[in-house]
Amino acid sequence: MKLPDAQRSWVVLLGVSAYNRMPSLPTVRNNLLALQDLFTDSSLLGIAPENCVLCLDPKTVDEVLDVVHRSATAAQDTLLIYFAGHGVLDGRTAELHLCLPDGDPANLHKTVRYADLRRLINASRCERKVVILDCCYSGSAINAMSDEQAHVAEQSRIEGTYVMTSTSHRDAAMAPADADYTAFTGELIGALASGLPDAPELIDVDSLYFHLRNELGAKNFPIPHQRSRNEGRKIVLARNRFLDAPIETANVSDPGLPELPVGHEAALWAPPPTVAADLAAMRQQGESAQADRLLDALAVRRPDQEVAALVAVLGERSCHGDVDRLLRAAALRSRQDLAPLLSAFHEMDLHVAAKRLIHHLADSSGSHIAAVARDFQQAGKSDLIPDLLDAAVGRASSAAPLVALITALWTSGLQGEVDSLLERNASRFTTALVVELGDAFRTAGREDEAFRLYARATEEIASREPSDVASIAFAMRKAGKLTQADSLLRTAVRGAAGDPVRLRQLFSNVAVLDAVVAENMLLSYWIPATAEEVGSLARLLREAGHHRESSDVCARAAVHLSAAETLSLVERLREEGRPLDANRMLNSAGGHSPRPHVAADLLALLSERGKGADFDRLIAILHQEKIVKEVLSRLLSTGRSKAVSDLIVGSKRHGGGLASLLLDNDAALVAKILEWLNPASFAQLLDEVGPEAAPTYLVAVRPETVAALVSAENLPIVSGEIAKVVADFMLIPNNRAIAELLDPASLAGLVTLVGASRGASLIRPTTPDRAVKVLTAVSQELAARILEATPTTRAREIIEYAGKDQAVSWLRLLPERESARMLTAMPGEEIVEWLQMWSPEEIGEILVVLPSDVAVKVLTVVRAEVAAEWLSCLGVRGKTLFSAMPWGWRIGVKRHMGGYRS
Repeated sequence: MKLPDAQRSWVVLLGVSAYNRMPSLPTVRNNLLALQDLFTDSSLLGIAPENCVLCLDPKTVDEVLDVVHRSATAAQDTLLIYFAGHGVLDGRTAELHLCLPDGDPANLHKTVRYADLRRLINASRCERKVVILDCCYSGSAINAMSDEQAHVAEQSRIEGTYVMTSTSHRDAAMAPADADYTAFTGELIGALASGLPDAPELIDVDSLYFHLRNELGAKNFPIPHQRSRNEGRKIVLARNRFLDAPIETANVSDPGLPELPVGHEAALWAPPPTVAADLAAMRQQGESAQADRLLDALAVRRPDQEVAALVAVLGERSCHGDVDRLLRAAALRSRQDLAPLLSAFHEMDLHVAAKRLIHHLADSSGSHIAAVARDFQQAGKSDLIPDLLDAAVGRASSAAPLVALITALWTSGLQGEVDSLLERNASRFTTALVVELGDAFRTAGREDEAFRLYARATEEIASREPSDVASIAFAMRKAGKLTQADSLLRTAVRGAAGDPVRLRQLFSNVAVLDAVVAENMLLSYWIPATAEEVGSLARLLREAGHHRESSDVCARAAVHLSAAETLSLVERLREEGRPLDANRMLNSAGGHSPRPHVAADLLALLSERGKGADFDRLIAILHQEKIVKEVLSRLLSTGRSKAVSDLIVGSKRHGGGLASLLLDNDAALVAKILEWLNPASFAQLLDEVGPEAAPTYLVAVRPETVAALVSAENLPIVSGEIAKVVADFMLIPNNRAIAELLDPASLAGLVTLVGASRGASLIRPTTPDRAVKVLTAVSQELAARILEATPTTRAREIIEYAGKDQAVSWLRLLPERESARMLTAMPGEEIVEWLQMWSPEEIGEILVVLPSDVAVKVLTVVRAEVAAEWLSCLGVRGKTLFSAMPWGWRIGVKRHMGGYRS
């Protein structure tokens, strides 16, 4: 990248030092004046004075926006916007506001909404845009400024630009009362004024950030954050003044280097075997400390190949302690000498020695290790870097040195080595270390690297404060990591199971960033376990103003809760005056993503508790979802007979015929269903299927079930057509026992429905006494017709058992021929006894249709005058009978008759 064009670039320095409603920040004035001097300094950046606008303590929002608008419009190369002062959040939208002198959290109309500022910057057509924010708010003794959990860096994103903020969303940006500048801007001013060591000629914002991060972190000040888009981190801000400073070179008298022991100066050029012999002699003479000092001096003062040769000789003589001492001291050599020394080791096959030297090099600060690595790269020895960095990782006892090392590598321009380092050592990092490294990456704006690390610690990230989880997930989504963001939210939601308060906080924080994502998160990932959990969360959401979401979570909960918990929540909603939400939950229980087994259990509970309206609502939903059969099967398998009957009855009201419930079910299941049907439902089923199919269902059940269907109490609900089907079924030889299961009144009722012909067949197998009871229970006319349809012998048994009075009342309703047929088989005297129940005229008619021999027998049994009376009623039709009588008997009868001649 190149230095910005001083004539085509603009700088806007905004700041508020005097506040009326918040603590004043006098150092802000110094911030702006110092930065103005630096940016207009020709040796640094050289912005034209008229292009560097200072706006201190602006009174109105328009004043600020006008300044930014003019500068953004005029800038063609680079636009830099700086602000120092208090920053506050809109408690409703969580948007960042920059406070003007009269602004505070209660007077946001006196603040500049950062979104408005960002819009003006985005509208600029310049090539590069840089935003630096040093704003927070607090009233602490050291004038700390707190951002009220503002996700400043996230909100500050501007496409194609670079943004640096002085703090995170939790830490306070320090403004010490006894300092000339605020902490963050003070380090920024120092870096620009003095330059950066180990940085190139032009300072880009990325190098500047890591320098500030190191300096502020070392002083326990908050760590700054950065974000960039489209290579924004490569934007150049200034020339590096550090390179203009005189270079101090080390010499042999440098007090930082080990000195040669007096009298051993010859060791600097003596052959390695001689040096090794001298060292051995010194130790034998008890001069080990002197020997150690000599080794230290030789390690840093002799040429690289001679040090390597000495290592080889000492190794051959098994002087391992001396070798280790020599290598430890060699790590103090100038950085430029380290790569040649390691190359010498490898060339001489002293690979173990090279590895041990790297191990000692790794036992230093991150900045030193990074500088050595950069020297290796510049010397064309990049192959040495992995061993050095891996050794540093291995020696790190906590995250802090690793973060320092990675930061130093970034500052040194070795970002690729950082990626390789993480890839090689991923398996060595603990979860806690992964999280801390990920945070460091994200703070530095290296989101891709941060998210790769976070992927290995999803549960730990998900257990953070809800605001942190929401911020990270939202950043992932903006970076295109949708799957990872969803995984994080899913883990966070499920980790909050049983904790409605945390769930509500998580929802609220995500909703501020994206309401749709928040709703989907709660409805898709949350798996509630109890009605209490759901009810509590719904209440918390409602209290927070999320009424629709409160209703939605209740409805969605029915997909996960047991039937008992669902019903408990439904009842709770009704008690809280939320009947529509209760109805929605029932609809969900039987509708959206239905679970037939839960719907069945819920139906059973509603049936048991007599919740007719809710039961009926649920049945309607089940029919809409076409899962009634599955629910019915579940009810049958769990023995809920009442619910089965109620379901089948209720199905009829919603257009679901009983027959349709039985289609495609196996015979055993159908039989079980039929057995559990109440008689009314069974009759309804038979009506639905019609006379032709009805026997199929009758044959599937027990005789007792058929008998119950046509019992006296249930018969009124049976249609005539179905009654005939049942009667015909009972008449099948194997089924005749069914009639015996019916009491006479029930059988009489069935006979009344099916008529005389079937009635006669139904009573035929029964005993005479049951037959009489049945006939006496039906109308006289029907009883007569049944007797008429009954075989003679059986009919005579019945009328004999019924008694003369009852039998005659039936026979009188029959044609004389039928009455005669039933009397024919009786002895003459018995026939006479029966005939006496009729009138003479009726008797005469019966005698005519009786067989002549039977009629004559009857006439000869009675007295002559009685026979004469009966024959007289027949008129000429009695002549035949009279002629057939014995002669002697005719004389006696004739005596009482006037109309016959022999």
